Amino acid sequence: MKKALSLVAAAALAMTCTALPVNAEDAVKANVPDAVYDQLLDGYNKYTFDQDSDGVVTQEELEASYQLELDLTGIEDLSFLKDLKACRTLELSNGTITDISAVKEMPSLANLRLTALPLEDLSSIKGVTLYSMDIEQMDQISLEEKLDLVTWTEAKIDKGFSVMLEPTPRGLFYDEGFWLKIDDTSIAEKTDRFTSAENFEIYGNQPGTTAYHIFKGEDEVLSGEITVSPFEVKSEPLDDTADTSEVVPCLWYGDQVAVLEEGALYSIKDHLALKYSDNAADLGYFYEKNAAGDYFYYDMLLENDGTLFINNVKVEGLTFDHLTHHGAVTADNEFYKFYEVGGSETPVLICSDYADHPYNSDHYYISTSGELIWYTVDYTSSGKALPSTVATGIKSPVSCEYDLFVDKDGVLWKCSSYSGFSKTKVASGVVECGYYTLYDGGTTYGYKLEDGTYHQVSSGKEINVVETPVYVNDKFINDGVFYIHQLSQKYTNGQDSLIRWFIDKDHVLTVDFVGQHFAIDGVDKAIAGTYSEITDKSYVWFIRSDGSIWSYCIDDQTLKKHHSAGTAPVKFDVNGDGEFNISDAVVLQKWLLGDGTELANGAAADADGDGRTSVFDLILMKQALVD
Repeated sequence: MKKALSLVAAAALAMTCTALPVNAEDAVKANVPDAVYDQLLDGYNKYTFDQDSDGVVTQEELEASYQLELDLTGIEDLSFLKDLKACRTLELSNGTITDISAVKEMPSLANLRLTALPLEDLSSIKGVTLYSMDIEQMDQISLEEKLDLVTWTEAKIDKGFSVMLEPTPRGLFYDEGFWLKIDDTSIAEKTDRFTSAENFEIYGNQPGTTAYHIFKGEDEVLSGEITVSPFEVKSEPLDDTADTSEVVPCLWYGDQVAVLEEGALYSIKDHLALKYSDNAADLGYFYEKNAAGDYFYYDMLLENDGTLFINNVKVEGLTFDHLTHHGAVTADNEFYKFYEVGGSETPVLICSDYADHPYNSDHYYISTSGELIWYTVDYTSSGKALPSTVATGIKSPVSCEYDLFVDKDGVLWKCSSYSGFSKTKVASGVVECGYYTLYDGGTTYGYKLEDGTYHQVSSGKEINVVETPVYVNDKFINDGVFYIHQLSQKYTNGQDSLIRWFIDKDHVLTVDFVGQHFAIDGVDKAIAGTYSEITDKSYVWFIRSDGSIWSYCIDDQTLKKHHSAGTAPVKFDVNGDGEFNISDAVVLQKWLLGDGTELANGAAADADGDGRTSVFDLILMKQALVD
């Protein structure tokens, strides 16, 4: 009842805070030149400025708008820009204006794009603090003038962390083709992540100082120093067990991923790690298209007895041996995929002779006879999923990549399924096919002949291939980023803010969020980044070398061990006594009624996985008690 009253009160408050509509004939037009006003009601601008769609842009609407695209043809005065108090993105083009210093009066401006303006230089906007700036069709602006406009980040790094060496504002040098040289790479070096024509990520290897140089072609345009400082790594004791866990992408059993560990399935949700199953054999995350052509997503949990759950709903009448690419296979070689029929994920039999799935190739399988089979699933007018298969004639493929297949006789075939299945012979005497990295930095689909040469699929021309490309620096076990939307709203005014992390060969995890640094030893895997509405805090999750699951809270910088290998809070255990029974259902019911009852484990109540606690979760909890 309290929750219902709160909603009513919020709605009443919203109504009192909403401005009453003004008749168009009574509205006062914004104080801007006529040539400007006409553009405020044209194109994309009208959706930004005429917020009540009455055909009039008022001064209030002008001041509240966040974006403006303006052609300066026939406009000589930009003083009105000072009234765009909320505008974050401004695009100016054409005209004869040579002084745009009026943008300095825009307090919220973050992104500026200039196109075909007759500016002699950029001196009129020097000193403006911007996040990004683009200049197009203005060849009169030299590289030196652009360099004079920007400031570069200070290259100071803690050991085991990285820093972005980049200009502010961003975007001025996307077409310049800069490259970076570091004198002493034992102290610091460039990573393969986030590299562009003007942005370089630098990783700190060991304490010390070294010089860096930025070049355009053979010309040095900038130089500076990189300083790497020591950083204390937090050491926590480990149990005498080994990590055998697997991190699996999913939706139902976690916000982003779940953890599968020796038959136990752990859900990473909000601020808790909850055990969903003690009988898990495999977990998969898949997607398909429905009859409307939209993608739907589903998790598949296979238990040891062959029981299969789709988004936590048991598949009745079937048992399965293992999961495969987008589907599940029975012990009798029946291959099922799941399609949205009548609003639920329904098993559809693809074939009864499934043997294997070719690497990195959709809509193909290898039959028990060794032949490559193409399949497709269409929807009838009534919404029923209808499968069909085509025998390709390609026997026992020894290599494959997407729609390329090398058969047992060394013939390379290129397949197509745009209008039914077809295949084309590409070459003979082929050993393998793949998507290769070239020495010039490019990539292409190619194949390797028996004589050791590589050739491009499309042209047949010989190519120079990097046979063992390195995509991640070999000093790392793993590295990556997590993005939590709520963090960007909290800390960086809506701008993208990534949680950057590395796990080095010494099993040290480093976590960096907008300069906040954390490091801990004995880590094997990073799991995910999550946000909890219950605590209004964000977390980085990871698995240590003993299989235990831990979290680091970004907001209050605290570390927590959630469980040792094989143990975790129980799903539905909302009262926190370590068991799931009728007491938990009673507690949840009281909480839903708003009688002041507290939930010890709030996330454990989210039975349907929708991120909210509602009466539907109580229904599922009661059903679980009956079962």
